[in-house]
Amino acid sequence: MGTYNDASHKTHGFLYSGGTWSTLDVPGVGTTIPRGINNLGDVVGSVGVGLNFHGFLLDHTGQVTKIDFPGSEPGTTSAYGINDAGQIVGTYEDPTINKIEGYFLNQGRFTIVRYPGASTTFPQGIGNSTVVVGKWFDDLGNTSGFVAR
Repeated sequence: MGTYNDASHKTHGFLYSGGTWSTLDVPGVGTTIPRGINNLGDVVGSVGVGLNFHGFLLDHTGQVTKIDFPGSEPGTTSAYGINDAGQIVGTYEDPTINKIEGYFLNQGRFTIVRYPGASTTFPQGIGNSTVVVGKWFDDLGNTSGFVAR
């Protein structure tokens, strides 16, 4: 899974499975960036609509759901990981503090993910046992990884 640019510089998603390459584009958007897939074939990532980006879920039946963290800076939500239970992790920009924050989405309910002492938290994957992995930055810009439940 990844991205490629066509001759007109449009970014498309792709999936490579069983020796076959497939284009993975969300209909009606300019840019598709897949970032995570679960064992059911549900895909999450970011889609570009104009200059704004939104998170998306493309489920294994072909249904697309836009993901935007409530109250986030418009066009700043991204989805990075999904497990087989459909739990999703990603990031958004909080306009009240002007920082990127992490989120956990479970059955339509968002929870902020913030590593203790971090200036910015980037959850990037979630396992089937609800273990979240990612990276965080301190105020000096130093980066560390984390594993959390």
